[in-house]
Amino acid sequence: MPPQNLPLLVQPIDTVVQRNERGDDKCYDGSYSTLSSTTTITNPTESLSNEYYAVKWFSEWEGYGCVALKDIGKHTIIHEEEPMLKAEQITNALERHVNGAHMTPEDDKKYLENECCLKKEDIDKLWQLHDQHQDRYANGKNEKRLWGILMSNTFENEENNYQRRLYVQTSRFNHSCSPNIGYDFNNWTIRLFTTRDVKAGDTLCIAYSDVIYFFPREKRQKYLLSAMKFKCACSACSPLPHDIDENQRILEKSDENRKRLKQIGMELRDRVESDLYDATFCIHVNDTIKRVSASKEEEKTKEITETEKIARREQLMERVRLRKLSKKIPIGEYDLNLIMEYIRILEHENIDHDMIPIFELGYKVASQIGSPSTSEWSSKCLKLCQFSKGIDHPKTRAFQDRIVRLPGKK
Repeated sequence: MPPQNLPLLVQPIDTVVQRNERGDDKCYDGSYSTLSSTTTITNPTESLSNEYYAVKWFSEWEGYGCVALKDIGKHTIIHEEEPMLKAEQITNALERHVNGAHMTPEDDKKYLENECCLKKEDIDKLWQLHDQHQDRYANGKNEKRLWGILMSNTFENEENNYQRRLYVQTSRFNHSCSPNIGYDFNNWTIRLFTTRDVKAGDTLCIAYSDVIYFFPREKRQKYLLSAMKFKCACSACSPLPHDIDENQRILEKSDENRKRLKQIGMELRDRVESDLYDATFCIHVNDTIKRVSASKEEEKTKEITETEKIARREQLMERVRLRKLSKKIPIGEYDLNLIMEYIRILEHENIDHDMIPIFELGYKVASQIGSPSTSEWSSKCLKLCQFSKGIDHPKTRAFQDRIVRLPGKK
């Protein structure tokens, strides 16, 4: 789903995602790379843990991660958090770094203390977060800056007009292209929930980017490495070593599924004005990947044969032909079937962590054609909103009102 539908996480943490002995995703925060041999690590596990999970330090190579403390059922809220910084507090800090008003970490910390009114212990927690730009500042000093921490860890979405917000505890969750944790917002509050059953000991992961939806693993890895500075090796990106051939087949099927999501998203955009597919974001991803490829000598010299050019041209022409035929089909059950196929792929790929937009689209199409399934789509939307956004959220109340107004409802 596109950035305007999925709460967009701008959190480029150097992360390596591996597998534990059961084959579950195990994700590691790579912030160890900023530590010297004499650094004293303040363990945040006590203050950043709850009944469902613990924030654990694995090693200087693995970094921090969130681990389930017990078996947790699907659609369980495991964490709610208010932002430590938000809106103008963040934009002012970013502007002052860019215009040179804040020149040192000391300037940053004075700003946090005097203007943001943070306590010392909160500033210490914030300063433990990763700064992916730490070794890239113009002064040549390898030191953390508030600008880099904010650029590496802030969230934004349609709630409160895409204003940035920083959640210190949530920033400890690592990435997977098949996450077992979803998140949503109720005003400024972030709510994290399980998207499937989780076993005690599993590492809990969210998705950092919408790139997981429409791109095969090779492109995802290139984009995440370039834009967010980590190489993903989650179960959706790397085969298990003990059965490489079988897992390679599974990964290739996964690539096909995510390409199919893109095709459906584009078709629904053309037919029912869906915003599941965001062309601007996909162009951004492809441009980022092209820049990475252009910087490599082997990519510069790679030639495309005439046969490959013809095959690509024919594939493009066939897609255009099918889309033209699709537009001639009246809006109706055909579109609902596309939506159901889209949902099945999301569930199969374990990327069903933000399902409200697709169910909203199902409700929109069903109500437009007078389908008997309208009430079912509305009920699904209400259920999703209740646990992910909360019962008091405006969208939740809106779907509650719609159900009341449906024929046969009182």
